Amino acid sequence: MREDFLHYVWRFSYFNISNLTDTRGNSVKIINPGILNRNAGPDFHDARIEIDGVLWTGSVEIHINASDWYRHNHQTDPAYENVILHVVWQNDKPVSHPDGTEIPALELSGRISQDLLSKNDGLNACDKGIPCANSLTDIPEVKRRAWMDRALANRLERKGADILKLYKSSQSWEDTARTWLFRNLGHKVNAEPFERLAKAVPGKAIAKQSDSGETLEALLFGTAGFLSADPADDYHRRLSGHYQLLARKYNLEERRLKESDWKFSRLRPANYPTLRISQLATLFTREPSVFNFLTEGKNLQVYENQFNLRASDYWRRHHAFGKTSSRSYAKMGQNTGQYLVTNAVVPFLHTYGQATGRYEMCDKAVALLEELPPESNTILEKWKATGTDALNAFDSQALIERYNEYCVPKKCPRCLIGHEILRS
Repeated sequence: MREDFLHYVWRFSYFNISNLTDTRGNSVKIINPGILNRNAGPDFHDARIEIDGVLWTGSVEIHINASDWYRHNHQTDPAYENVILHVVWQNDKPVSHPDGTEIPALELSGRISQDLLSKNDGLNACDKGIPCANSLTDIPEVKRRAWMDRALANRLERKGADILKLYKSSQSWEDTARTWLFRNLGHKVNAEPFERLAKAVPGKAIAKQSDSGETLEALLFGTAGFLSADPADDYHRRLSGHYQLLARKYNLEERRLKESDWKFSRLRPANYPTLRISQLATLFTREPSVFNFLTEGKNLQVYENQFNLRASDYWRRHHAFGKTSSRSYAKMGQNTGQYLVTNAVVPFLHTYGQATGRYEMCDKAVALLEELPPESNTILEKWKATGTDALNAFDSQALIERYNEYCVPKKCPRCLIGHEILRS
């Protein structure tokens, strides 16, 4: 039994509501179950419940066991002082407000049909990673399509919230675009140091040095902390000299990262942050404005060409300063370029378009996803095993979102497909 399931049951009144009474025998009538709250605080707000003939308006809190109220320390949280009804699976302990007033409790055990409980148990028992794997093909195609559309919208909204948070901090779409691109270039492993690097390097410095790839590398590598050690070779020494001048000019030392902030272990050399930083320098020699870079592409081909980046000559023979490589990893691969269009360009376009009323940007974002090929990873392999194929990046992004946000935490009652299975 999970609380999400009880939220679902309460929200849609999927339980026997005849002759409802609280655990003290008082009659209970649900006028309005309230609005589901997905943030901190009680589970449902603005509920209207009639208890023993008296109409109450306030919040409803839901738990498996009534004693969870104390286990979660709600008794010390002022946000829970307006709870008018405690809905529980088992009322194992009376619960009171700080002033000693007992909170009416409604016990749901014995009021939910065995059929619904069995369906919920079936979803929870699935060990294939996707709880609805055995039932998915029974869902009509139109509902599965609506489910995909909603999942993609959720993903864009979630990423959009991260982008707007960056914008709120900087009040600059240029700075936001740069930070967002840097962060995605670092993938999960180096996202945090890349974000710090983007915030540490002034945009005006990038613009003024954009006519020299070597000076740009000095600016980026120095601020990233890779030029602090004794020079490993002549190129390393030359960059260090450039950086000393830039650091004084732009006051970079206070913002400089440490080389130890960057992760290399278990990464393929092509994904080493050293190579990515050099590729960024190449990008800035072409277009110093990341905002323009992210927003002005006319179609997928243009964006793929823009991400056809090659690190400088030094990195054709090295993957770290002073460390030669028998194989060249200087060129950014097509898969990485498509990854950045999917995860950096598309969310930024969509968020910027919504925030500024330029909805053609939102349309372009969706069109790019529909044109991009689907990603290839273990999550999509799980979906494929259920008979659900991703035709393009629109589909693969939707399936990844659904898996991470609903399947893994088993939030089936909040999922359109899970809802459909439970109510069938």
